[in-house]
Formats: sequence, C-alpha cells, structure tokens
Amino acid sequence: MECFGAAFTDQQHRHFATQVLFEGTVGRAAVYPRNLMKRALELDAKGMILFHNHPGGTPQASSEDIELTRRMAEACTALDIKILDHFLVAGREVLSFKENGWC
Repeated sequence: MECFGAAFTDQQHRHFATQVLFEGTVGRAAVYPRNLMKRALELDAKGMILFHNHPGGTPQASSEDIELTRRMAEACTALDIKILDHFLVAGREVLSFKENGWC
C-alpha cells in the first residue's frame, strides 16, 4: 500500500513528530495538501520532510509526485514553513527530491 507522510521540525530543523497522513492502494495514495498544511500548523511546525513509498519497488518520481511537491512547497512558503526534502522509498532504495532539484 502506498503511504504519504511527514516528519515535522522546529525552527532549528530539530525533528519532533512524524506522521503517516495518507494511505492508498498499491499504486497510489490520494494526498490532500490542505490536510498536510493544517497538520503542520496544528503542530506549529517550521519545517517538514515529506516521504512516500512506491510498494512496487520503483525508485522513480512520477511527474505527479514532482508537481505535488512543488505545489506543497509554494503553499508552505506562504505559511512560513519550509519543505526540507521529500524522500521516495522503494524497497531499500531512497530518492531525494532535494538532491534532484525538485523541492
């Protein structure tokens, strides 16, 4: 099952909470940016490290993954929250969106 979540940080980027926010099917999870932002504001987070998995084992970001991350980064900027990275986990492999210039 595909899952999407966030690790929340304070202003000094110290981690204080992790939560899986959305769960879906083997091939997709419906992600609602508004719900993610709401949770970050409830926790008074200043930073987030997003994560999701590809249960099929393919460590490649889809165009939808990249666009969703960009949209969330834009929304976060308006709320003074920074997306520090977004990790895609596939089996034992991890892809960093930040390293690829996608967030």
